[in-house]
Amino acid sequence: MISLLGIIPVGIMIFSYVYLALEQGTWNIWPLVLHAQNELTFLETFFYFDHLVREILISVMMAASVTAGYALHAGRINSNHRRAGQWAIGVASVIIVGSFAGSVLKVGFFETLVDFFQFRITNEQMGFGIHWWGHIFQILFLMPASLALGYLLRLITRFGTIEKSSEGARLIGKWTVAVIVFSVVFIPRPEFFIDTKSLGHNMREIITHATLTLPLSFFLLALLESRGGFAKLDFVPRKWFGRFLVFSLLALVLPVYILWMVRGQDMQAAAPGDWSLMHLWAYHNFEHLLDVILVASFSVLMYLSMSKKQLERV
Repeated sequence: MISLLGIIPVGIMIFSYVYLALEQGTWNIWPLVLHAQNELTFLETFFYFDHLVREILISVMMAASVTAGYALHAGRINSNHRRAGQWAIGVASVIIVGSFAGSVLKVGFFETLVDFFQFRITNEQMGFGIHWWGHIFQILFLMPASLALGYLLRLITRFGTIEKSSEGARLIGKWTVAVIVFSVVFIPRPEFFIDTKSLGHNMREIITHATLTLPLSFFLLALLESRGGFAKLDFVPRKWFGRFLVFSLLALVLPVYILWMVRGQDMQAAAPGDWSLMHLWAYHNFEHLLDVILVASFSVLMYLSMSKKQLERV
């Protein structure tokens, strides 16, 4: 199960590259313009710094979801994880500093601040907090999805503790407060819950982060827990299966809502550019690869911080 968590995102990235290569008729797709708005080559996608700056706040929220879902019943890990913490800090720092520096060089300091403070989705979609609302579905989806995967992992492996982690519960509370505060500050935009194009974009976001961000982050957190020696449970509480079902159903609410809202509509016509939906999905995985890694790094740091606090109470 744990190895599978690491294999899934790698396999999806390989499949995405192969699909794009076969679609374009060449394995060297790096110089080709494959961006949804026909603005970037495939290589330039990895240096899409202004886009990455917009994703930092969203990445923090997603990392909180992933960490809470995994840590709620995780066993205690020992404190000897300085190197893992250093690696996580290093990776996150390089991505954040690099994205800010690259964005300033590309679009200027003011435009970088515009992106960071959630003023832009694209140059045609701008307004205070618009980026937050353009990604609200993935934010709301990932918390129940993480909790569902957390319980499924414990049910299958029987690793962890029956008692809930107080730090994990607190993190869920902090996440909830943050969602409410940001949603109020960024001024509600109900159009994002009914616009076909926005709903299609949100479905791509949900699929990408459900298949890349969630398993990669869980895989790294499981490695950390395993280094301290998994706590094997003698039995798995029956209520865990019920909680798995409940959180799974909650996670499915938004995807089902999107599918219901776009039923009977031509999603291909609503898609940006002339690309197929498969192309948009495959390319989207690479467009978000750096923030997927950023979320995983944030998750490691949050998990180590929570574990340190638990150890200090012992």
